[in-house]
Amino acid sequence: GSAFWIGAAAARAVLADLDGAGPSTALRSPVVAAIRADEQLLRRDDHAVLTDAEAIEAVVYAHPPAWLGILAPYVETAAAQGDPVAGEIADEAVRALVACAGRAHEGGPLVVTGAVATGDGPLGRRVREALDSALGTAPIAVADGSVGAAALALRAAPEADAAAAERLVRNARSV
Repeated sequence: GSAFWIGAAAARAVLADLDGAGPSTALRSPVVAAIRADEQLLRRDDHAVLTDAEAIEAVVYAHPPAWLGILAPYVETAAAQGDPVAGEIADEAVRALVACAGRAHEGGPLVVTGAVATGDGPLGRRVREALDSALGTAPIAVADGSVGAAALALRAAPEADAAAAERLVRNARSV
């Protein structure tokens, strides 16, 4: 979810840059390069004559929506290098993830999964630090989201030991 959102924001920002409708961004070069190298685009007979904006549109429509998540690392890199457009995308992603977790968290351990929340880069660290600060509990990063799902199911089962969900999460193998 979050990588998709970040990638979609990157594509929108690059399109705005290309069209002159938004600020210039360091995302333009790596996003366009990734688009131009996409196999779906290269299969098209007209790929060489498409504008960069047309190529982005063609590739985005050629893939399922989650594909946009592959653009998320470019945002992290550009934000770390000081690009204000990428920085705002990263800031908004952190705010949105913390707000979402805040609505869902009911106390106890907080399990996170996904490329953004468990990433080793600056964005992943920011997300986990913001979650810890906002919710008062350090998130436990796991590669498999089924651990969190199982813990929620245990917490909801009236016959389950109340501490069983917490033990499951604490014993989960971290990313």
